[in-house]
Amino acid sequence: MIEKSSEFDSGSRRGAKGAMSKSASGSARTFQSTEIFADAQEIIIEHEGDKYRLRRTSKGKLILTK
Repeated sequence: MIEKSSEFDSGSRRGAKGAMSKSASGSARTFQSTEIFADAQEIIIEHEGDKYRLRRTSKGKLILTK
């Protein structure tokens, strides 16, 4: 299930000064981390032939590494 966050307007992101601006694609997809991770502590994301590891720390933070 994809859920949109009420904190951000769909397709917007915060700029350097914290103002909201439209993203280049015009829309952003929001995923709940519980849906992506399920019971795992880390997942692998393939992007343009490269693999990235997204880990969930014991303190609930996310770390993305190549």
